[in-house]
Formats: sequence, C-alpha cells, structure tokens
Amino acid sequence: MTHPVAASKAELPPASITIGIDVSKGYLDAEGPAGKKLVTPGLRRDAVAWAIQEKDYSQRRTCRLIGMDPKTWRYASRHPDDAEACGRLRDLAGERRRFGYRRLHILPEREGATMNHKKLFSR
Repeated sequence: MTHPVAASKAELPPASITIGIDVSKGYLDAEGPAGKKLVTPGLRRDAVAWAIQEKDYSQRRTCRLIGMDPKTWRYASRHPDDAEACGRLRDLAGERRRFGYRRLHILPEREGATMNHKKLFSR
C-alpha cells in the first residue's frame, strides 16, 4: 500500500474513510497533528532545550531543525523581574477597587517602590 498522503481515497482501506482521516492535509491519524506549532520564541526555546537534553543533539543542529537562530535561543533578558511589584499592585487594586491606575500609581511610591506610569498602565 502506498503512503496515505500520496494515495487517493479510493486506494485507502474503507475503515480510514469512515473514521474521517483527511488525506488532503497529510494527517496520518484521525486526531490530526501530534503537537502544537512552534510559533513563539518561548515555545521554540523549550523545544530546543528538550532536544538538547533528551536527544543529545548539538545546539547548532537543534536550532537548525527547529528553525531558530542560535542567538535567539541563548538570549537572556536584562529586564528586572517585576513579579513582586505586580503582586503588590494587584493587592492594592483589590483593596481600593475604585482607584484607577493614576491613583494606584501614588500608593507604591509612598512605600518606596517607583514604577513608570506606562508600565503601571500595562499591568
């Protein structure tokens, strides 16, 4: 039997037609592709890290297979982590539900934490 992608529906066994295999898309099973597309750099970084650790591929080979530049995989952000400040802002917003971001901007400044108003607005 030929490969299901290259075969027409007439050449496929009747069971595969009844379970709904879409031959035109190249899926070999009824559920479709096995995993998600690697669209974002974060997903690609995870895939590269997995291939390097689990499959013992080189960094260069793995990045080429995934379609990612090795510099993107090695990139480390220099921005500070604002998780603590964001958590405190959420607490303050929960306490003072009627305050907007402009009035909430004043409260962390009183406690000594400074934050740009544009960053505060996006949080």
